Amino acid sequence: MTAITQTLNNNRRAIKWALYGIALVLAILWLAPLISALRPYRLYQTTITGFLVGGIYALIALGIVIINKASGVFNFAHGWMMLLGGLLFYSLFSIGGTGQVSLVAAIGLPLLTGLLVATTTSWRSLRTPRSWAIIGGITAVGAVLLLITGDIPLIRALVGAVLGAVLTGLAVERIAIRPLIGQPLFATVLMTLALSEVLHGGTQMVWGSVEIPLQVFAGVSQLGIPTPIRLDGGEALGGVIIIRAELLIAFILA
Repeated sequence: MTAITQTLNNNRRAIKWALYGIALVLAILWLAPLISALRPYRLYQTTITGFLVGGIYALIALGIVIINKASGVFNFAHGWMMLLGGLLFYSLFSIGGTGQVSLVAAIGLPLLTGLLVATTTSWRSLRTPRSWAIIGGITAVGAVLLLITGDIPLIRALVGAVLGAVLTGLAVERIAIRPLIGQPLFATVLMTLALSEVLHGGTQMVWGSVEIPLQVFAGVSQLGIPTPIRLDGGEALGGVIIIRAELLIAFILA
């Protein structure tokens, strides 16, 4: 038994890769009949769609990694924070003109963002002129941008969504994460789980649980881009490959 154990220990790496190879061969043997039964265009369709969606998920994963490297905490609320930013973009893009909602957003979002930026170090920093200069500067710039771009939905939504995302991140850090400094890491992880549930319920209460189409892509056809993009595979592929234009644009931006 000792000789066998020693042999296994000495060849552990080779045995591991051999097992990986066997698993790969078995997977190919299992999938080959299923793949061969499909038309070729289905394979191309699935591959392209998966690649485009994967690029967006990669951006989300990058944010998770950055937060983890900076703080040592895996933020389970990261996805819901991104969803909140997208929903803020949708709301600011959908409202018309510079009405009451735009005015509230133009004053409220920059003001709260400036307040939290100025108090990142300490609540006592509100007593310093520098903090009030930061608050006033961010509020003024944000309000002017949101009001001026009231008739340009895309710019208005971008400015408002960026300010809203910054505000959300600062609020989470100030209210939920900072009080747990010095506490066990497990407590911070549980806090991010709790935040994810709060954001989950909050977004459903405000925007509902039904998928919302983003109207910013409605003007894509005016740029000469067909929606959706159809690639005729002819007899070689046996069908038409369909690429959603909004998914392609989102992938490029990501």
